[in-house]
Amino acid sequence: MKMWTLFFLLGILAFALAHPVKRASQPISTPQGTIIGITCANHTNVRQYLGIPYAQPPIGDNRFAPPKAYQSAYPSGEWNANRYRSACPQLGYAGVGNVTEEDCLYLNVWVPDRPREQDLPVRVFIHGGGWYFGASSEALYDGCRDTAVSDVILVTFNYRLGVFGFLSLPSQTNSNNGGGNWAVQDQQLALKWVHDNIHQFGGDNSRVELFGESAGGSAVSLHLVAKGSERLFSTAIVESGAASELPPVNVAYRSAWAVAQAVGCTTETTISQASGEQERVLSCLRSTAAIALLSNGPQLAIVSYSNLTALKWGPTIDGHVLHRQIPDALAAGEINRGADNTPVTLMAGTNSEEGIILLPQGLNATQSQLDQLIDEFAPNRGEYAAYRSVLTTQYSVDRFNGSYFTAGSTLITDSLFLCPTHRVLKAYTRHNRAYSYLFSRGIRCPAATGGMDPGIVGAGHAMELPYVFQNLGVCGPENGEDKELADVMVRVWTSFATTKTPGINSWDQWTVEDPQIAVFNVPFKAIKYDVSEKCKVFEALAGVAVQENF
Repeated sequence: MKMWTLFFLLGILAFALAHPVKRASQPISTPQGTIIGITCANHTNVRQYLGIPYAQPPIGDNRFAPPKAYQSAYPSGEWNANRYRSACPQLGYAGVGNVTEEDCLYLNVWVPDRPREQDLPVRVFIHGGGWYFGASSEALYDGCRDTAVSDVILVTFNYRLGVFGFLSLPSQTNSNNGGGNWAVQDQQLALKWVHDNIHQFGGDNSRVELFGESAGGSAVSLHLVAKGSERLFSTAIVESGAASELPPVNVAYRSAWAVAQAVGCTTETTISQASGEQERVLSCLRSTAAIALLSNGPQLAIVSYSNLTALKWGPTIDGHVLHRQIPDALAAGEINRGADNTPVTLMAGTNSEEGIILLPQGLNATQSQLDQLIDEFAPNRGEYAAYRSVLTTQYSVDRFNGSYFTAGSTLITDSLFLCPTHRVLKAYTRHNRAYSYLFSRGIRCPAATGGMDPGIVGAGHAMELPYVFQNLGVCGPENGEDKELADVMVRVWTSFATTKTPGINSWDQWTVEDPQIAVFNVPFKAIKYDVSEKCKVFEALAGVAVQENF
């Protein structure tokens, strides 16, 4: 009997070692009640608070409307923040599975659980996904390991996507409810929640770093100038997504009307100006099933200068939250002050091979398909045609060892990521400090891109994220060099939140005259990296697009 008891106890011990227990963590008092979190399973020096509501559910009359702060008392005075909440509605994205709900505006907080003499800096992350996909619950963004090695609090959150993040009609703008940038306003409300509540977790709301990747990086650059984002963060990191040209708000209106036609809320082919008709259509859309709205609206596609006004979901120049093109606002000095009432310090960078996962034809690309891609950016019409020959020469397959794949993916890298980032840096540094980087470490990690895999190793879009979050395990077995690089990047992101500098002496500020950047690879190095010449054509194309559509 004693032997069986011993075996039983040894079995329980083995199970416990293999499945660490998540213990309840220190309760947090807020105006709504007490938040009860848990410790990280494999990092017991980190407290995590998952699924905290920051907004009322965006359903019913709150659908297609500005978010409203969550102010109700928690049920029974407590909120069990022990699990992620549902992702916001989206179609077919492997990163979040099948569990999505409109009641999705929740955030997550990770806090180092060790003695400290002062409140900690805070890092707030905006996930990517083209404004159509993604969620803060993706394994890639788990904050346990990152927080375990840094003295910084980490916050991630969900925001509305696609049709739910941007559908609006002119009657809403005219009534001062904004022009459909609901997703951007969700992000602002999450930042306001951090500003008002993070001190309860031991955070310093005057030292908030806002960082994001892809659409999240684009969002960060929007918040540098957006009305309503003032004094909510003090440093900003734009990863692979600087906002370049945004469409006019009528794109949101036309996209909304197309959906209304498709789901039977109207038979009119153009937006009705009849009294009360837009309100009736909006009411119908608010009562339409979510899946019908998702299935019948514009889907995600590569956005080039020549199709700026194609039907799509994403931020627009609405005249309420966003008043002018981001580079123009930055160049004019219309830049929000930081949470500490000083200028926001910016870091912006890209990956060296962003386009390898975004080229539709992949490794099988042909000359005909490369020509079609060039057509997307410089069609043979109007003022665009003057730049077609420049692109044809600049991305000639002869310059890329005969590889149509490399030529096409480089065109995507330069046009959608590298050159928009260069434009933002050039405009921003007229008034404020900025740093820049290039991530060039080759890696293959479908988990970082929702399952998309080009079939090759490279520094593709989103490949820096496993390093930034210290979550290399989602990509496969870790090796020493990758761990070394992850340690460097976490130290840089942490130093930027803490001191407004990268914390590496050899890495100087970026200026137009001396464009110094850091190259994240093994070994790390700092170099001069001037892309102004290759980016001239894209800046010119951007100017044509704005002139044509505004």
